[in-house]
Amino acid sequence: AYRDKAAASVAALTAKYYDATTGTFGGGGHGAEALALDMGAYPEGERDRLLAHFTGAIEDAGNHLVLGEISLPAAFRVLSGADRDDLVHAIATQTTSPSYGYQVLAGNTTLGESWDGGPGQSQNHFMLGAIDSWFTTRVAGISQTEDSVGYAKLLVDPAVEGDMTSAAGSYRTPYGVARTDWERSDDRFRLTVDVPAGSTAEVHVPVDGSRAQAPDGARLLHLTGGEAVYEVGSGHWTFRSTMARER
Repeated sequence: AYRDKAAASVAALTAKYYDATTGTFGGGGHGAEALALDMGAYPEGERDRLLAHFTGAIEDAGNHLVLGEISLPAAFRVLSGADRDDLVHAIATQTTSPSYGYQVLAGNTTLGESWDGGPGQSQNHFMLGAIDSWFTTRVAGISQTEDSVGYAKLLVDPAVEGDMTSAAGSYRTPYGVARTDWERSDDRFRLTVDVPAGSTAEVHVPVDGSRAQAPDGARLLHLTGGEAVYEVGSGHWTFRSTMARER
């Protein structure tokens, strides 16, 4: 019943707010289009067109997000889901308003209530903190596969973007703490993964057309031009590879 209600709501929103002439939703604002793409509120076959407008609008705004806290989590989910972590990285490293970097340069040590973080408002407000989940799921690369329940099968897929040279993170799952630690130097890449007892992991290692150096017990699932994907059980695993210098 709830799925039927959700489908009916999406259909109604699509009919009312999607503009087939321009390929935009809700007038073309960042927030409206992030929510539409996140929930699937667009006609069949129109996702790529709407996504292109959404990402193009962000780039036209100087890699700034012009939206608020309600649609911010959706924006990051949509961009990562579309393999645009490069754009999230560009957003995260901006230093002009509106941006996180602007608040940092202004002396803020906690997030402000609005993007400019100025006086006359809360100076300790998590409303714009949705990027925190991107740090865990994409920079550290810790999430779970689509068919997993309760993190029984981890998805380790770090986004190695821009000028980032290393990252480490952890996430407490029902099975224990999952950890990752990666580092790149020129075209050399190392990824270390700790998989809690009782769970397994699908590990994505960036490569430059060849398989990674994987430890014994890691099973190669598939190899593409840009990554090697392995399945491992619980334990401590280290992978090494040669990757493209620019991603």
